Amino acid sequence: MKERGQVFTLDMLFALILVTLAIGCSGQALEQVTRRSGEYAARYSLERIANDAADALVKTLGRPYNWEENIEWLETPGLAEITDEGKSVQNTLHARKLAQLMHLCRSANWDPAKSEVQAVMKLFGGSQNFELRVIGTWALMDQTRVDIEREGTVGGREYELEIEGRGGAGREATVEVEIEVGDVGEEEVEETGRNFEIAVAVDGVWVWVTVRDGLIDVVYSIMIWNIWPGWDVEASSGSENSFEVAVARCLAAARYGELRQQSPLIIRYAGQPKESSHTVEFEIYPDELEAYDWYIVVRAGTDENRIESAKIWVNRPATGSYDYHFRGAVDAPERVFPEEHGGVEADTRVQVQPPLVEGSNYLSVVVTSGPGGWVQIFVVAVPACLDYEDVPLALYKLPVTFELRLWR
Repeated sequence: MKERGQVFTLDMLFALILVTLAIGCSGQALEQVTRRSGEYAARYSLERIANDAADALVKTLGRPYNWEENIEWLETPGLAEITDEGKSVQNTLHARKLAQLMHLCRSANWDPAKSEVQAVMKLFGGSQNFELRVIGTWALMDQTRVDIEREGTVGGREYELEIEGRGGAGREATVEVEIEVGDVGEEEVEETGRNFEIAVAVDGVWVWVTVRDGLIDVVYSIMIWNIWPGWDVEASSGSENSFEVAVARCLAAARYGELRQQSPLIIRYAGQPKESSHTVEFEIYPDELEAYDWYIVVRAGTDENRIESAKIWVNRPATGSYDYHFRGAVDAPERVFPEEHGGVEADTRVQVQPPLVEGSNYLSVVVTSGPGGWVQIFVVAVPACLDYEDVPLALYKLPVTFELRLWR
């Protein structure tokens, strides 16, 4: 019997080529699907970690609840304030906890071998690539004249902000906005008209101006706290250089700083001596001289028939020349001391040097008032180098935006 075989034809060759191409395309498609699924899962994981971390920070006290008293105690970070009953005030940020976390993130303190650093990294999925921002917002509405000048520090860099505007109902308005932030850059915009909008932003400072029929609305935001590992030596956190950044934002409340101590109302009743002496004691905890600027706010119940006076000595008895003198007036019942950046601890005019120290500090106060007059003294700590003109805002809780950035 003759053996028979099949001849390898050109058709068979084409068939093999088509099969090979089909298998190759299927493999590539499978690889793309697998890669995209992995990318989606990784992105979802990053966003979930960011959202969970932001939620934990603004809604919980952390563990232990008083970790801000000693950073080495830290097991789980949380930034919420605490009530007298020991519960968290959700979405209300504790300035001292922010200050302690900021201090921990200084380059000299950020060591992944430390247990407190590991506790922070654990909240962010073991990553050091995180940044926290607390952004305060101010607004002026339906203005015919605007004159705003602010300077301070944002993200470790000095900034200057100027907003000038002139307008009127039914008239043309002219608005000029100028922002300068360290060596990052500066922007200057000027526009005239009855209806227009201006939006200007330079790293950490944002301004929005709307002119409607000649009336001027101004909204501006400034980053009060900006925290990331090594913030004191790096110009930025590095998030802007990453292709994959998860951002979680929420509205919160926070003080501009911390109200460390306040005196009771120092009231002069009829029949009491016109002049009285008082002492206001307060504590400064480790590392707080670096994290905060310290100020004294004096309020009085001044009216047309009565003038209150308060002389203040810092960390010394009320003898000899005083360090600060408050003299109330009907149009100025409140004042901040010193009226300059850097706070009391940077004031070389204070006779005791250094003026403030870690541990126990006190103010000697001599009050002079007519019958029924009163004076109240506040010791306020605000984030280092913020604008002293806004220090009284630390007496109140203000709306802020809390923003967390996490990246790979």
